[in-house]
Amino acid sequence: MLDTTGTIGSEQSLIDYLWSSPTLTPAGNREMPPINRRRFINAAIATAGTTVIARFSHAQEIVSSDDATALAMGYVAEHTSVDTEKWNKKASPGGENQKCTSCSIYQPIDGDYGLCPIFVGKRVHANGWCNGWV
Repeated sequence: MLDTTGTIGSEQSLIDYLWSSPTLTPAGNREMPPINRRRFINAAIATAGTTVIARFSHAQEIVSSDDATALAMGYVAEHTSVDTEKWNKKASPGGENQKCTSCSIYQPIDGDYGLCPIFVGKRVHANGWCNGWV
């Protein structure tokens, strides 16, 4: 057990005990230190923290107008600037209300940007438009 000096048994510190690696017994078998509740909780916290950092630490780039998918889909950052001669879907009745925020596949992030499965891994402008609008 842990004594008042912060050691377990003889000279082993608490950190060494919690994160100790397997040792070999005289017979050559590996012997793992016992898993207790504290070790399990520490490992769970470390895993959860790593997962959260990995999920939110990278910034997604914004779709640019020269992106190959954007060009193919007619994406523009401002829905009022769509070339309606080329993209007649926008010129159809109700087309003035077509923008990313009213699209059924748009996933808002904040007031300015959101995610679209057409542009995987990139953010789109909330007021944008593309021919994939549904």
